Amino acid sequence: MDRSQHVFLINEGLHDYSAAEKFGEQMITLTKGICSRVNVTGHMREIAHGLAVSNSDDWLIVSGPPLVNILACAEFAVKHGRLNLLIYASREQEYVRRTTLFNREN
Repeated sequence: MDRSQHVFLINEGLHDYSAAEKFGEQMITLTKGICSRVNVTGHMREIAHGLAVSNSDDWLIVSGPPLVNILACAEFAVKHGRLNLLIYASREQEYVRRTTLFNREN
């Protein structure tokens, strides 16, 4: 399996994320714990700062409140024209990779 440089944890909670370590050389946390649903600008700044070192082969771990997931996915997609997600499949007890490519010509 090809490893990316980074795996970005959108929101660190109390879960064990170690199963995602095999997808990258370094795990970077973008936000932690409870996030205000109305602090869109603050969360966007924090997420954009964290994703500044991202590249198109990196992965986002879907985790935490919907707002921070939306913001992180939007930032990554705008920056790279694609979205690389790690989604935890509880039945398999592992992360599955999903990539969506965006056509910037539209």
